[in-house]
This record gives sequence, structure tokens and C-alpha cells, in this order.
Amino acid sequence: VVLVIAWPQLGEKPKKFSLDVSRISVHDSGGQQMINAHFTGTDSTGHPFTVTADTAAQQKQMPDLIDMSFPKADMTMKSGAWVALSAKKGVYDRKTEKLNLSENVTVFHDSGYEFQTSAMVVDLATSTAEGSAPVTGHGPGGNLSAAGFRIVDRGKSLFFTGKSRMALFPSASAKKEAAKK
Repeated sequence: VVLVIAWPQLGEKPKKFSLDVSRISVHDSGGQQMINAHFTGTDSTGHPFTVTADTAAQQKQMPDLIDMSFPKADMTMKSGAWVALSAKKGVYDRKTEKLNLSENVTVFHDSGYEFQTSAMVVDLATSTAEGSAPVTGHGPGGNLSAAGFRIVDRGKSLFFTGKSRMALFPSASAKKEAAKK
């Protein structure tokens, strides 16, 4: 009986809960700041969107503008398709519901297409986006490069602007048809 009572006391005891000083450095912008920020909302037709960021801080002079580091946005389109955006930097305007992304901007569509550019503006209220910086991309249908782009009609239409170049891959059914001939 003594061994049964003493046995748990002989093993290594887990460390007790403790708090430590955070290693996160927060800049003094004079406004409110958040770590692991998470914004959610719906566009004008009720389709959901989510914007997250490693850090978010209100601009001192313009409190409706939120500076973000490593922002990510997820949107569900009217068709049910899912689109994800990410960048190194972003500024979210709470009044206009516009998200300005810059540095290493990536757009991923759940159908397998991925585009990269250096800057773009996303209107979360209307589920549209545009960018005038060069864009490159690839997906199941091919590769492309263009001087800019516009996503309109709640994501149904994607236009590439300026000088554009696209290499299309033949579809699997076209390959089978060519092999029969």
C-alpha cells in the first residue's frame, strides 16, 4: 500500500504553469495595436471574408487606416469558389473596406491558379481587386505574365491589362483526341 501511494511521488513532476515576458516588439504608433489580428465581415451580397495579420496597428493621424504585417485574406465568391490573398504588408481602410496589399502579393484560387504581383487593392465590400504592377501566374490551364489585372463581377471575370503573354497547356481530353488521330 505504501508503494502505491509513494510511486507517483518518485517520478518527475511536471513544471507548474508560469508566465514569461513576451518577446514581441511592438512599435509605438500612438494608436491601438493588435497581435494576431482577425477581422471578419461580409460583402454587400452577404458573402463572407476574413482578414488576418501577424500584427495590426492604427495609424496615429488616420485611425480608420490599419497597418498590417503579413496580412492574409480569405473570400468566398458567389459561385462558392474560395480565394486566398497574402502579402508582406497591407493597409486596411475600415471606412471603405479596401485592403491595399504590397510586397510579395500572392492570389490563390481553389481551382489551382496562383498569381504573384508586388501590389494590389482589394475592395472587400464588392469582392473586386485590381493591380497595375506586373503580374505572373500559373495554373492547370497554363502560365501567364501581364502588366496588370482587374478582378470584377465578384470574381467571375479576370482581366489582364497592358502587354500580356499566356502559354496555354492542352487539356487532358485534347491530348487523348490528338492521340486517337
